[in-house]
Amino acid sequence: MRPSALALALLLPLPAFGYKRTQNGGHVYLFWGPRGHSFQIDSRGTPDVPGTSAFDAVRKSFTTWGVVTCSDLVFPEVLPLEQGDRRVGYFRGELNRNLVLWRTASCSTAVPPGDPCTTDRTCPNKYDCWDKGTGVIATTTTTSSPYTGQIFDSDIELNDSPNPIDGSKLTFTTADSPPCDPALPPVNCVSIDVQNTVTHEAGHSIGLDHTTDQTATMAAFAPAGETSKRTLHPDDIQGICAIYPRGAQTSTSLGDPISITLGGSGGCGCSSRTGSWEALLAPLGLLALRRRRRI
Repeated sequence: MRPSALALALLLPLPAFGYKRTQNGGHVYLFWGPRGHSFQIDSRGTPDVPGTSAFDAVRKSFTTWGVVTCSDLVFPEVLPLEQGDRRVGYFRGELNRNLVLWRTASCSTAVPPGDPCTTDRTCPNKYDCWDKGTGVIATTTTTSSPYTGQIFDSDIELNDSPNPIDGSKLTFTTADSPPCDPALPPVNCVSIDVQNTVTHEAGHSIGLDHTTDQTATMAAFAPAGETSKRTLHPDDIQGICAIYPRGAQTSTSLGDPISITLGGSGGCGCSSRTGSWEALLAPLGLLALRRRRRI
């Protein structure tokens, strides 16, 4: 007698999801109180891409996460930052924005020798420079409550700085295809795709860490010419819908009840039975080029 369809279904392996949630220094999962967050693109954009296509690519990246039907995240855009405050991080009592910006100077050359910012790690904000290394494409800095995991601020930086040794740099592009030939100028081809990169970083901004699924948007490495991270994969969708299920309670480390109150920057203050909160820097989410460059 042939096994029933139900029996066959039970025998088939269930899909294995490798998505991972980000934990902060308090060892609690990160999450936004509101469903999603605002974002603000710095008006300078990237010198690699003329016109508005880099800005459009960033917008598409957030839209990609916002159209997942099993969740209900929204990402309203704040008008582009016009020659203003490009500091990354959360500053209590100030206007905080969830920035997306390109760093075009390297801290290795921009920071004077002996500056104390090299010790307290404030050089990127003090000198508007990149300090994450030449092998890193982008990074997301997220500030959250160490007690609850609720996110207050999340900023994305992209590495547009020259290598201090040989002057070479990553080249950001917005074309759909083909991959660029390394021997030719990157014109009408894909080198470091803006949408590919920011879609990955936007996943970090809502609480996802790097996944073990190397086909997913939240995989840690990205070869030059890659555009597959523009589209979410089952692993990414499973992760976002587990944290922010449509019509249901946000998944936190604490469980219910948790009282969430809106605050500045599209972020929020949070109160729970743990008492008062203090801002804490979460682990950085990085994307890298396959040749050992991380994102």
